[in-house]
Amino acid sequence: MFTIFIHELKQYLRDVRLQSFVFFAFLAMAGFLCLLWPESDVFSVIRSSGRHIFSIILLLNLAIILSFVPALCACSVSDEKEKNRFVMLITTMLKPGDIMFGKLFAVITMQLFMVLFFLPVSALCLLSGGVNIDVLIQGQLIILISAICYGGVCLAVSASASSSNSALIQSYLLVALMSGAVFLPDLLLSQQNIKPLLELIRSFSPFDALYQLIYSEHRTLLGGGSGDNILKFLAFNILIFIISCFVFRIKLLSRNQTKARQSRVKEGKSIFYKLMFIFDTTGTKRLTPMFINPIFMAELRSKMLGNPRFLLWTFSTCNAISIVLLIVLSSGYSTHLGQNSVEYGAVIYQLGLTVLIAPGVCASSISEDVNSGNLLFVRMSQIGAFRYVLGKLYAGFIYIFFIMACSIPVIFSLNFLQDGRGGNLLPMIWLLASAALCFICAGLFFSAVSKTSAGATAASYIFAFTVTVGSLSVLLFSDKLGEELMRKILMINPVAGGLRNTDRVFTDFLEGDFWQINVLFLIITAAIFSILGAIKVRQMMSRRKG
Repeated sequence: MFTIFIHELKQYLRDVRLQSFVFFAFLAMAGFLCLLWPESDVFSVIRSSGRHIFSIILLLNLAIILSFVPALCACSVSDEKEKNRFVMLITTMLKPGDIMFGKLFAVITMQLFMVLFFLPVSALCLLSGGVNIDVLIQGQLIILISAICYGGVCLAVSASASSSNSALIQSYLLVALMSGAVFLPDLLLSQQNIKPLLELIRSFSPFDALYQLIYSEHRTLLGGGSGDNILKFLAFNILIFIISCFVFRIKLLSRNQTKARQSRVKEGKSIFYKLMFIFDTTGTKRLTPMFINPIFMAELRSKMLGNPRFLLWTFSTCNAISIVLLIVLSSGYSTHLGQNSVEYGAVIYQLGLTVLIAPGVCASSISEDVNSGNLLFVRMSQIGAFRYVLGKLYAGFIYIFFIMACSIPVIFSLNFLQDGRGGNLLPMIWLLASAALCFICAGLFFSAVSKTSAGATAASYIFAFTVTVGSLSVLLFSDKLGEELMRKILMINPVAGGLRNTDRVFTDFLEGDFWQINVLFLIITAAIFSILGAIKVRQMMSRRKG
C-alpha cells in the first residue's frame, strides 16, 4: 500500500498543470477577499460585514476544492487501463486492498494539502470579526469531508469507466448533482407533508452545511431547517464514502471486460448503425464525396456508433428531466411559484444542460488522435489542419444539437409564459447554440494543447464553469466595480443574457438586446479557439521527430 501511496502522491505533486491551477485559484480567492474587504477604517463597519465576507470566501473555497476533486481522482484507475499498466499492476505481489487504499490515501492526502493551502486566505477573515476560530475549523472540516467523500465517488467512477474522458464527465455530473441539484426539490415544491423529506435531501449538500454553520439563526432562509442539517450531512457523506469504496473494490478487480460495443458495431445489430448505413461510406464500401469532410464523417460515425447506448441514455435522461421540470414548474406556478421563478428555472435548466454536456463532447478528440497515432495518417493525407478542426467541430455540434433537442419543450413553454409576446423563443435558441459552439471550440483547443484527454476535459469544464458561474461573482462587487465594468464582464456569460431576456433581472444596467451582445462575444470566442486550435494542429502536423 505504501508503494502505491508514494507513487500516486509523487505524480500529483509533480504535475505542473495542477500546481498552476491551484496557484491561480489561490490568487482568485485572495483577489475576492481584497475586493470584499471594507474600505472604511471603522472597526464597527468592518465587523458588521465580517461574517458576510467569511461566508463568501468559505463557499468559494468549497467550490474551488470540489472543482479540483474530479480532476484529481476521476483518472486514477481509468488512466492505468488506457496505458495498459493495470494488468501489470494486478500481477504484482500487491494485494487488491493495497492498490485500493494506496490510491485512496494518496487522494485524501492531496486534498488535505489543498485545504491547508487555501486556509490562510480564509483565516484572514478572522481579522474582520463576526466569526471565531471554532467556526473556521468546523468549516474547513466540512470542506475536507466533502472532498474526501466526492473523491471516493470519483474513484469508483474511475474504476467503472472505460476511458478517462467518460470518467471525468460522469464525475463532474455527479459532483454537480450531489452538491447543487439537491436544492431544486426544496425550492420548486411546496407541499408541507413532504417538507421534512425535501429538507433531508437539501442537507446532503456541503454548501447547505456551511450555510447552516455560519448563519445558524437563519435556518429558514434556504427553505427551513431543524438545526441538525450538519449531522445529516456527515451521515450522508459517510454512507456515500462507504458505498463508493465498496464499488471501487468490486470494479477494481472486475475481469468481465466484454467487447459488446465493438461486436454491436461489427455485426450491425445497433439501430444507430442501420440508420447511419444509409450515408456511411465505411459501411457501404463507397468513397467519401469531395464535398463532405472525411474527418466530419469519421467523427460523427465514432460519436454515434462508438457508444450508442450512452447517447440513447443521455437523450432519454435529459428528455425525462425536461418533462419532469415542466410538470413541477406548472404545478408550482399554480400554487407558490411566480412567473419570474418559472422563467428563471427554465433559463437555468437549458443553459445548465449545455454547460454540463458541451465541454466534454470534443475535449478528448485531438489528444486521442495524437496519442493513438491517428494524426500521423491525417498528416499523410491532403486534409489540412483547419479542415481537420472544422470536421471535428461540425460533428460535435451535431452531436450536442441532438442531445439539446430535449430542451425544446422547455423553450416553447417559456415562450408561452411570456403573455404571447414571443420574445424568448429566438433569443434562447441563439444563446443555446452559441454557448454550445463556444464550449465545443474550447474543448477542441484544450484537446490540442493538452497531452492527455483527462487534462483537456478538466480544463474545458473549468473554463465553462468560470464563464457561466464565475463571471456572475462580479455582482458581489457592484459598489466597487461599477455598472460599466460589470456589463463588460457579463458580455461573455450566456446566463446573464438569458435572464436579462426575461425582462425581470438586470434591467437596471443591462439593455434589452443584451443577449445579442452575448451571442456575438460567444461566436467570436469560438472562432478564436478554433483558429488557435488549428494553428496548434498545424504545428503538430509539421513537427518532425529526429
